[in-house]
Amino acid sequence: MVILLFHFFLVSSAAAVGLGPHSTYPDGCKPTSCKRGGPSVRFPFRLKGRQPDHCGYSGFNLTCNNDNHTVLELPRSVKLLVKRIDYKKQRIQVYAEDGCVQNQLQNLTLSLSPFNLSSNLDYYEMPQNMSLFECWDGGESKR
Repeated sequence: MVILLFHFFLVSSAAAVGLGPHSTYPDGCKPTSCKRGGPSVRFPFRLKGRQPDHCGYSGFNLTCNNDNHTVLELPRSVKLLVKRIDYKKQRIQVYAEDGCVQNQLQNLTLSLSPFNLSSNLDYYEMPQNMSLFECWDGGESKR
């Protein structure tokens, strides 16, 4: 499964980012998830349809799909499933439903998005120099 890391920028104070399980949350902003065992969604993100607008920053909206997976929607209708959110490291781990992230990212521009593509994949102990490759399905290219 191909996984990408996106850094997200927190513009909040350290106290807001460090909200723990014993902290009080603004009205309706208690951490939630799309399904049991799914990534916990809290400030600066908000789960659209389950948390009010004031629970997260604009552009940090996540949604739940029909299978109750957490979804990050990027510009140009790029939808990636969220595997994990690391609030301390300010990273969100995402993957494509079809397993081929390349197809989703070919024309992606993040200039209007609060996210940027991480080139540091040391988290997975992978080499820095990497290449994108074509995803094949039954011997046929998925292009």
